[in-house]
Amino acid sequence: MNSLRSLSFLTICLCIQLSLCVLGSTSASTSLWGKKLQFRARPCVWQLHPDVAVPALKELSVCVGLRRSHATTWTGFVYKAPGGRNIELGLGGTGAKLSVWLFGEDFHIERELKLHEWYSVCLTWSGQAQRLRIYVNGDSQHEASVNPIKPQQLAPNGTLTLGVSHYIDANGNVQEESGKTLLGEIGLFRMWAREWSAEELRRQSCADGDVLSWDLRYWKYNCPPEPDNSLHCDSFPLMTKPPPTVSTGVTSPEIGPTQSLPTGPTNMSTTGEPLDLNETAVGPDTFFRVNVTLSMTGIPTKPKDIVEKWLSHGQQKQ
Repeated sequence: MNSLRSLSFLTICLCIQLSLCVLGSTSASTSLWGKKLQFRARPCVWQLHPDVAVPALKELSVCVGLRRSHATTWTGFVYKAPGGRNIELGLGGTGAKLSVWLFGEDFHIERELKLHEWYSVCLTWSGQAQRLRIYVNGDSQHEASVNPIKPQQLAPNGTLTLGVSHYIDANGNVQEESGKTLLGEIGLFRMWAREWSAEELRRQSCADGDVLSWDLRYWKYNCPPEPDNSLHCDSFPLMTKPPPTVSTGVTSPEIGPTQSLPTGPTNMSTTGEPLDLNETAVGPDTFFRVNVTLSMTGIPTKPKDIVEKWLSHGQQKQ
């Protein structure tokens, strides 16, 4: 205590995490924005955390950002109903083809994802409209009518894996299915409880999902994520040009608009123009670590309160 009293000043080193765009659903320590999952030859399983439940969805949108490193058959993600063997919802590919699975049915399109390039692949589905749409970098690649006898909602409380397909063993544990593992990287995965249009998908490029977010709290894994400073929300283009009109050759009955929530404000990239603080903007967390040395004379009894007051005063002056 005597040595403490003899100090003429106290130096406190602060590590302050400043968030430019704050999302209420994520935090600085658990956000996966700016990080990627590396899938190599060694087993790497990222699965939905057992405490996270996907609700029954009558419409949805899913977007995944991925980059292939080897020309092999690959899996982007697979979602299965509880106890189910068929793929309820999934994405994969081989060669110059993309494969999408919905309620056990396969949809194949001619679209090659070149090696060593980042791609954004989005799937949207509406049970009411009986419609599946597939987008690659914002371009509409395929629109298909879904068999009306298929389920009209996504099964709730299922299992989900990234980069690999899976099965449930006798003990109820998720196990990797070999043979179709992605050799490459995944830098983004999100799910929304709504069938987004092409324009609405573009607006979501920097927004987290309202069903599943790109956040550690949603996942259970055996290989850690890796930081990648080159990754930003605009690293996964969600619109390169207006999507073309796609004719399926199938005449379907006229159906009213899908029930949906009002469109939120346009999301802004933290790597683009400065945010207008008078407008509401939603985007991924971008964090800067700043080392601050603060010298305080005397022997403060509550240094934490002084530091907080000092920081608050600095923000008010801005």
